[in-house]
Amino acid sequence: MRLRLFMIIIINSVFCIQSAYAQSLASAMGDNVSVLASGAGDVARNPALLSHEIMPKEIGVFAGYRFFDKQNHHMDAEINISPFDVESGPIETYRPRASSIEGGMAFYSKFGKMAGGIAVSGKSEKDNLSFDLNLSISMSPLVIRNENVRNDERIAGYVSLSYEINRWLSVGLNGKLEYTNEYEDSESENYSNGSLSSCEFETTEKKSLINQGLLGIIIKNSAFQIGFLLVSPELSGITNGYENEKNDHDNPSNSYSISDSLPRQWLITSGLGFIAGIAFHVTENLSIAGECGFRISGSYEERMLVVDNKIYEETENHIDNKPFIMFSLGLRYRIDHSLSFACGAFSRFFSMENEYETTNTASGEEVEVSQFGIRFGMEKRIVSMCSIVIVGSAEQENINVKVDEQDTEGSYVFDNRVKEYSFNGTVAVRMFF
Repeated sequence: MRLRLFMIIIINSVFCIQSAYAQSLASAMGDNVSVLASGAGDVARNPALLSHEIMPKEIGVFAGYRFFDKQNHHMDAEINISPFDVESGPIETYRPRASSIEGGMAFYSKFGKMAGGIAVSGKSEKDNLSFDLNLSISMSPLVIRNENVRNDERIAGYVSLSYEINRWLSVGLNGKLEYTNEYEDSESENYSNGSLSSCEFETTEKKSLINQGLLGIIIKNSAFQIGFLLVSPELSGITNGYENEKNDHDNPSNSYSISDSLPRQWLITSGLGFIAGIAFHVTENLSIAGECGFRISGSYEERMLVVDNKIYEETENHIDNKPFIMFSLGLRYRIDHSLSFACGAFSRFFSMENEYETTNTASGEEVEVSQFGIRFGMEKRIVSMCSIVIVGSAEQENINVKVDEQDTEGSYVFDNRVKEYSFNGTVAVRMFF
């Protein structure tokens, strides 16, 4: 029986309904996406904001990096291997610091009552985790040693158009095309009485093309501003590739080495989303904004390959994404025409379930995620046509994963409760025309 390690990496463009482009102070206001025009980054926020930009043209570039990342894991496992008596011992974990780097650029131009822009962004994350599970099977010691390495790469492109109906109302449309490559490499070793009895290697690669659109509305006057976003479900084209190998030193006939892939499948992978935000101009220099978002649940069936009796068996993984909820609150203060500060906080909640069955295996997984963070930033006008934006954040993620799997050898229930703390920073340059 192989104990598999399940890792969760939360990526903003998946976890958020529409993540604020990191080159503007809107990101520092709790990742606000719906109100307060903030420059070229609005191409990837509420497109209706482009009609309310101050400058007729702008180009912006940004780069971000995760400076600190720490995870605390609390794992429990319950193993049953018939007809043996199994006792689970302590689980020892080891995780080096994860890495995350991102960057992008955006451009917009106003022409009469119309405005349009394009943006591109990329993000690369790498995470790895190892743990040792100590067992006693009928008084004989067994150690299951797991090591997982995961790489996630994303490139997204945005196109936005905006039209100002009158001075207090504007509408906008946004389209996003995103390419993702999720690569995971895992190794599992079983040590019986101190010697290596078997080892397994698994590599999976998932490539996706994700299409999403949204409709944005801005209603404003001199005292306040209201923003609405209607976010379409995601249409994803997914391809999966697999490589599996097992070396059984005790019973070489159980060894195998196989690989295969599945053709692209097009799926609706999320439900409809909605965001509403409001901003108040308390004084000429001080604005306060808050927003909330909701994405309805969505279920889909994704074809997958599972090793069963040394060969691949194709089955369907039933994935059920529960409703997603987000909140943010922030403020922006302009000290003078060349210097502004912003700060804010946000929270997000998400859960999902998935399950599949093969001829000899049944597996189910439950994931619950909550995320909290504070952000702060400043923008300094260097010269009349250029400014620098610096944004920092401190975030905490709570991730609970429960796996329940049964096969012909027995069953196991695996619980992993994770608390992750991180500090991130971005630097952006805005150039006006």
